[in-house]
Amino acid sequence: ADAWAIALACGLHATAILCINNVRDRAGDAVAGKRTIPVRLGAVSGRIYLAALLVGAAVAWGAAACSHGGLWLACGLSAGGGVRLAVAVALESGTALNRRLAQAALLELGCCALAVAGLRLV
Repeated sequence: ADAWAIALACGLHATAILCINNVRDRAGDAVAGKRTIPVRLGAVSGRIYLAALLVGAAVAWGAAACSHGGLWLACGLSAGGGVRLAVAVALESGTALNRRLAQAALLELGCCALAVAGLRLV
């Protein structure tokens, strides 16, 4: 069960990276006729969708940590980093989101690295 939760958390983090990219490009994508989720939902709802992805990732890490105690650090990083990231994306737009893309990638990398370490130690 924890393997599914870990896979879900990693997948939600990866989807959040794509969502930030699509939020950044939303205006141009709409003009070009692309139908990404942020184009379909709109600027505010696209950011709410991103927050839901990040909350889902933290919950998935928490579920995995309940069955394998070595994963609590990944859960904590996901929760804390996800909140910071969601707030930053809510307040910024355009090329300012390039920095948030990098932060989202580092968040996923950090969580996965902590998960590997936690699985090895406990």
